[in-house]
This record gives sequence, C-alpha cells and structure tokens, in this order.
Amino acid sequence: MAKHETKIKWRDLLDKTKAFPLGRIYEAGDEFPATKRKVSDERIEVLKQKEFIVEVEEESKIEIAEEVEQPKE
Repeated sequence: MAKHETKIKWRDLLDKTKAFPLGRIYEAGDEFPATKRKVSDERIEVLKQKEFIVEVEEESKIEIAEEVEQPKE
C-alpha cells in the first residue's frame, strides 16, 4: 500500500474514537491513516481529489541504511 501524507489540517469524520469523538484531526504533514486501519482505495482517491492527502514516495531501505551507518574515524 502506498504511503500518504496530509496537505492541510482537516477532520476525518469516518475515524471516530474515544480520543476523537468528532473525528480524528490531521495536521498538514501527518501520515494518513494515522493508525493501521484499512482505508478503501475509493476513499483514498476521494481524499486525493479533494487535495486532503497526497501520495509520498517511500525511501528505500538502502538509502536509510547509508544515512544511519556512517563509519567513525
């Protein structure tokens, strides 16, 4: 599944919990969805069309390893 990030602050009315009884609030730059819940492809497309979220490229594990594992001199 592709990763998505929010573009603007918005409230997800379909993600209600005790902590968010009126719907989860996303700030610009937050990962979507905030939890491991399953979101349908149709809903993802609607949120992208409304410009609430955008698909982000995933960094490869090799790039991350190169950044973290720098030799000490």
